[in-house]
Amino acid sequence: MLGPLTCEGSMALFSSHAMEKAQHLLGKAEGLGLEEAPSSSFPPVILQKLTASTRPPATGISGGQLMTHLGSDFPPGAGVLDVMYESPSTLLSCGYDTYVRYWDLRASVRKCVMEWEEPHDSTLYCLQTDGNHLLATGSSYYGVVRLWDRRQRACLHAFPLTSTPLSSPVYCLRFTTKHLYAALSYNLHVLDFHNP
Repeated sequence: MLGPLTCEGSMALFSSHAMEKAQHLLGKAEGLGLEEAPSSSFPPVILQKLTASTRPPATGISGGQLMTHLGSDFPPGAGVLDVMYESPSTLLSCGYDTYVRYWDLRASVRKCVMEWEEPHDSTLYCLQTDGNHLLATGSSYYGVVRLWDRRQRACLHAFPLTSTPLSSPVYCLRFTTKHLYAALSYNLHVLDFHNP
């Protein structure tokens, strides 16, 4: 199911999954007090402040007050597929342009603080962090999960989860110090870090 989002006279469509994620994230973004960015920029992420009157019960998000745009000068098609807040002022994003970006809203909403590029030019569908130095990303080809140390630019390790011609993006992942769970289009993979 697709739902509309109207913002400053523009229209975008979001899947119900994207709307659920947006509602979750926007709830966490409440109270940031950010200023509106110029409408000429092409944002990878738009934060909106929602009120109860802007959420019809059957359709999800239908409007809101624009808080800010993150980033500027992104090419068309550089859309964001996943966002993860670490605190009220820091978040990570990833998407079609093959980058993971770390944003600190206290420093700048125009430029990310740090970025990591997926080495094989694959769209990044999802990301997860341990809240410290470890970051995991799920890519669009061959079910590859990559682990990153946020203090370094290069990937620490790649886990190709499929060895068959059936290729699936990693749609969602979660991890602990013991296990990593990755959802592909045809099954759920579990990696055990303690008993390899």
